[in-house]
Amino acid sequence: MKKLFSGLLFVLLISTLFFTVLSCCIGEVQAQTAINKLPTPELVSVTYKDYSYDVPASTTTDPFTGKIVENPAYHVNNRTLTFVIDQKNVFQANYGSYQYYLIRMKGIFSNEWHTITELFNPDPDSPLTTKVVILPPPDYVAYDGNYFPLEGQADFQVQAQEWVQVKGETSMISSGWHETLCAESGWSNIKTVNFGQDLNDRTQNQPNPAPNQTSTDQTGHQPELSIIRLPLTAFLLVLILCPVIIVVLIIALVHEKRKNCKTKNVG
Repeated sequence: MKKLFSGLLFVLLISTLFFTVLSCCIGEVQAQTAINKLPTPELVSVTYKDYSYDVPASTTTDPFTGKIVENPAYHVNNRTLTFVIDQKNVFQANYGSYQYYLIRMKGIFSNEWHTITELFNPDPDSPLTTKVVILPPPDYVAYDGNYFPLEGQADFQVQAQEWVQVKGETSMISSGWHETLCAESGWSNIKTVNFGQDLNDRTQNQPNPAPNQTSTDQTGHQPELSIIRLPLTAFLLVLILCPVIIVVLIIALVHEKRKNCKTKNVG
């Protein structure tokens, strides 16, 4: 009798735990949006230009007091990177979606990539998109440790992304609509830039190593296999089986109790 009762409690606890975990997984999966694959863009060129200059120290005369004012020397930082992206067949004409690019960089002797731009829109009227990035001073270090040196080499890649508006929970300050990522490409070929010299009109067009991402079908979107959706039938089956198991155990418990009572009466 005690063993049967202990078994019933054990089944109830396991069923409750399983149902709780399953509900959490279902809620998390439903909250995600399937990420499709976009064709990978080509990074045609990256051009580095350095227009920085030094302003020498000087003296001026204050027009009101006649005193001599010393103006110290200072340096003006004016460096840019110009990216040219071949976007043929990358984006489809999907109504209600938003297309973007993202650029990342790493030092040539490092394996850590850092994003250097916010999402920016492609040129809708051209097979090429050009993006000019104004570089901060070399002594400026971003929160992720990224910086643009005065010398050395860096690798660059670009990725295409597509976002859509989805309806979420509403609040007092939000309508509930927000953008979510629905498709992305692999990272493009690599372009290498030498910061040690002003390239001016020269562009790094060296042979590119193979991208470290898996190949993408250039004809359309491919479903992302990393997201697994739980079928609704499995969820309903669990909801039905749990009460059935509990009822069967209760019936077995009552039957065992009656059997024991009959045995005592016969004795």
